[in-house]
Amino acid sequence: MSDSAMYYAQARLHGRTKLTMEETIRICQGENVLTGYLTERKKEVEDIMSMLFSQEEVTERYGYERYTEGRDEGRKESILKSVRALMRKRGWDMNEAMDALDVPQEDRSLISAQL
Repeated sequence: MSDSAMYYAQARLHGRTKLTMEETIRICQGENVLTGYLTERKKEVEDIMSMLFSQEEVTERYGYERYTEGRDEGRKESILKSVRALMRKRGWDMNEAMDALDVPQEDRSLISAQL
C-alpha cells in the first residue's frame, strides 16, 4: 500500500485527527517505509501533515460554500428567466408571474430589481 493510501485509509477510520497522523507514521515505521526519516523527523512530518489537514479542510469548506452560492445564484437566474418569459409570452405583470412560480417573498425584491 502506498504512503498516501495508508494515510487515507487511516483518515477514513479516524477522521482528520492527530490519531490519523500518528497511526499513519506508526504503520509506515512498522512496514519499514521511510523509517529512518520518520524517526529523525517525526515532529516535522506531523507538523506538515497537520498543515495539510488544515488546508484540505479549508478547501472543502470553501468549495462547499462556493457550490451553495452557485446553486442559489443559478436558481435565482432560472426564476428571473421564467418571470421574464411569463411577462413576455402571457402578458402578465411581474407579481402575477412571481405568484404563478411561487417565488418566495424574500426573493421578490431582488428579482424585481433585475427585471
